[in-house]
Amino acid sequence: MRTMKGLTIERIEQVTGGVLHMSVLTKAGIFANFERETLWKGSPRARWGFGAMLQREVSDIVTDSRKAGPGSLFGAIQGERVDGHRFIAQVFDQGAICVLSERDLTKEELISDAAVQAAQTAETGVSQMSEWKENPKEARRERFVQSIQGSPEEETGLLHVVVGNTPAGAGTSASASAGAGNPSAAIAGVEKTAAAPAGAGNPAAASGEGLPAGLDSAAGGLGIAPDGTIPRFWIEVTDTQEALRKIAEEYLKILGTPVVGITGSVGKTSTKEMIASVLQTHYRTLKTEGNFNNGLGLPLTVFHLREEHEIAVLEMGVSHFGDMDQLAQIARPDTMVITNIGTCHLEFLRDRDGIMRAKTEVFRYMKPSGHVILNGNDDKLRTIQEVNGSKPFWFGVSSDTEGAGDLCVGEKMDYPGNLPASGLVCAADIRPLGFEGTHCTIRTPKGSFEVKVPVPGLHNVSNAAAAAAVGLVCGLSLEEIRKGIESAETISGRFRILKTEDSTVIDDCYNANPVSMKSSLSVLAGGKPEKGRRVAILGDMGELGEDEAALHEEVGAYAAGCCDRLIAVGALSRGLYEEALKKKPALSAVWYPDVDSFLEKKDEEVKKGDVVLVKASHFMGFSRIVEALAKSARG
Repeated sequence: MRTMKGLTIERIEQVTGGVLHMSVLTKAGIFANFERETLWKGSPRARWGFGAMLQREVSDIVTDSRKAGPGSLFGAIQGERVDGHRFIAQVFDQGAICVLSERDLTKEELISDAAVQAAQTAETGVSQMSEWKENPKEARRERFVQSIQGSPEEETGLLHVVVGNTPAGAGTSASASAGAGNPSAAIAGVEKTAAAPAGAGNPAAASGEGLPAGLDSAAGGLGIAPDGTIPRFWIEVTDTQEALRKIAEEYLKILGTPVVGITGSVGKTSTKEMIASVLQTHYRTLKTEGNFNNGLGLPLTVFHLREEHEIAVLEMGVSHFGDMDQLAQIARPDTMVITNIGTCHLEFLRDRDGIMRAKTEVFRYMKPSGHVILNGNDDKLRTIQEVNGSKPFWFGVSSDTEGAGDLCVGEKMDYPGNLPASGLVCAADIRPLGFEGTHCTIRTPKGSFEVKVPVPGLHNVSNAAAAAAVGLVCGLSLEEIRKGIESAETISGRFRILKTEDSTVIDDCYNANPVSMKSSLSVLAGGKPEKGRRVAILGDMGELGEDEAALHEEVGAYAAGCCDRLIAVGALSRGLYEEALKKKPALSAVWYPDVDSFLEKKDEEVKKGDVVLVKASHFMGFSRIVEALAKSARG
């Protein structure tokens, strides 16, 4: 079983500041809970089993009980709708070896009925522990020491249990397939003879080799010891999410994997995808999946790292002051990219200056040798002269490009202007290719190259320039950078183009703010359907603060010149709709109060040959619209 390097149960207990417990249910039905100090004062057998488990490395760390398996550490989180503590017994049945809990756990929370039933019906085989009742004290002690030291004798295993008739050792398909969904499969046909016990300093400890049956859940099915005892290990912590962040910070320190961090108001995820695509041409790369970019998502991403990964690309999203401190303490990026300073999260960060302060908290956690890569088209970022004694490296789109001013919500900047050519990447000679992407020239200190950015929109050209800058500082060749850009792909909800028999749907519904709305609308404006119309289905944008009404109206005025049919959905989008009609009274436009109202009329609204942009903030649930349009086209 592959494990997470250095993340032993003992180390996890130490970094979280938690208290490790071993709870036990005997075959006679006696339930007891022991903390570390109590166990060390107990019997040699208890100390041996407990010590072996302390040195066990976990195989993975999960917060979704459905993903727990052999060797997992499960973090139980009390959510708004679901309490993860309800699934602790289940994850143990699935093979988890330890859990993080925010409260004291009862027998019922730790041990399932299936495990109890299996323990009662298990056939207990011969245990060499029985010698402790028969042999002289010194002989028993010598036997125990020999076992710990790995005596070459064939019968040195301390524990032996037979459940059923078919032998299946640790690592066989019989043991690997055992899970909560099939309790009988979890115990049927499993035979385990424990090898020499693995303790501190024993290489076998990390993978669980040599643990008593029942302590190695991957081989022991429901985690039942040979005498029918059911042991459960768990660490009590004050806050599971904070504990996970501490573990993630420690794990990154253990691995020493270089980190590229990405933040910004707009385009974090699409820029992350572009950067990862470039780095993958040279390095074994781990990237944030989806938008796992907050105080829980970032640790879960870090937990997917393994020794073979050579670099990590981590998205870092913030909405409050102090959020970035929390994330940066984990990631401590070697290279940091800031895409822009827009108008997201104004409800909490007040204004663009507040947003920049929140984003740049990350600088305090960077190494002096680290690289800071900033968007040269952004007026706020251009005010940064140096970071930790070093000048930033810049990326951007040439300011003489049509639409370059829309890449920033503030003052239009002259790019590259007077910035030194040795410290920047500039995308120029831009030629849109409709929905097929954009052709451009990327100029770097090492030379220039032509490239086709496969995702449409000027904002994606800017993302490509950012990826080129990261590639340069990470030692890639221009050819590797070009190949990485041209092989980049989009993900669901991030300007994903779905071509059906009847229409083209632009799925850009994961999130929205004024800058990203305008960027997507500009792409729609540049598309020229052969037979249909350019249709914009736009919804509410969240967390815009006291200016939310004015910002929706601003987008409405912009949309008036970008589409043939405007469909506004949501309470805030009423102002967007009205402002669009003020700007262009002849515009074909309609407003719906909610998604359900639109879906009732969708077949009347979208015609054959239309190109349809679907965009709103995530809370609007516009993925339902994308799915409905794609489904109606299929059927």
